[in-house]
Amino acid sequence: MTGSVVLNSSLALATDANVKEFSEVILHLSMAFHDALRRLAGQDEAFPSEGYGMLTEAYGLRTRANILYLTPSTHVVRGLSFTQTAMLDKFEEVLRCLGDVVSLHTVNAVLVSIVTIASALGEGRATVVEFLFQTLCRDLEVWKEWHSET
Repeated sequence: MTGSVVLNSSLALATDANVKEFSEVILHLSMAFHDALRRLAGQDEAFPSEGYGMLTEAYGLRTRANILYLTPSTHVVRGLSFTQTAMLDKFEEVLRCLGDVVSLHTVNAVLVSIVTIASALGEGRATVVEFLFQTLCRDLEVWKEWHSET
């Protein structure tokens, strides 16, 4: 995915082009979530009761990515304190971590965070998006610790 992302040092999600770029990353993440869930289906006994709901969330994330791509102007967020590059780098880190995740609990936590951010975009939403992104950054460190303990 890194090869397809153009480095952008402008403020995150501040233009239609930035939102489209973000949507492409979200689309890649939705596929990575699907792959992680497929991998865990045979390994985690909780999959039948929990995994199918998460698969639905992953499909919903794919739908959200398409909505962002098709209607970027309604999802621009102005006034964020982080750059497009910093944000995309963090999502790349999430993508790398998904290949190593060994529990449905972690997949669910990461998936809910990504879905929430992707659904929060729009005019006047900078405070919310800022909070969600900072929370994702902190949570990612916790998820990496969980992984290192397993």
